[in-house]
Amino acid sequence: MVTATNKEMKTHDSITFGKYLVSVAISKQKPLNMTKLQKLIFIIYGFFLTEQQHRIINEYPQAWPYGPVFPKIHKGVDYTNVVDLNNSSFDKIKEEDGLPELVERVVETYTKYTATQLSNWSHMQGSPWHRTTKLAGFKWSTEIPDNYIIEYFSTKSL
Repeated sequence: MVTATNKEMKTHDSITFGKYLVSVAISKQKPLNMTKLQKLIFIIYGFFLTEQQHRIINEYPQAWPYGPVFPKIHKGVDYTNVVDLNNSSFDKIKEEDGLPELVERVVETYTKYTATQLSNWSHMQGSPWHRTTKLAGFKWSTEIPDNYIIEYFSTKSL
């Protein structure tokens, strides 16, 4: 797995980050369901990891039947309970250089797709999820390797 090389970068709590993403999406009048939330976090995780060589949250994505999932976020984030964006729990996220802008770009770009479309995208041949499900001895909930994510997102632009 990739580790931080820049001491200024932080690895944020995944549940707090999930709540932040929900709040940003709602502020832009783009409500999320759990599937969309999971896929958008995976996209943010992928772009940030690829650009910064650092994980943005303290949780690894796992391969679940409907695509990449962050289990703590799945259990701990209620996408119907929106926290105000000015909540102090989001301060460290908002102070991370380039992160709020990345979140906003992902929300603007990817919320136009349905949860089903995002799930189908995550299952495409060659995707990190797809490659993980083809590993010898694969079982659901296997962590998706960061190197698969970096290889995939290094070919994508936002």
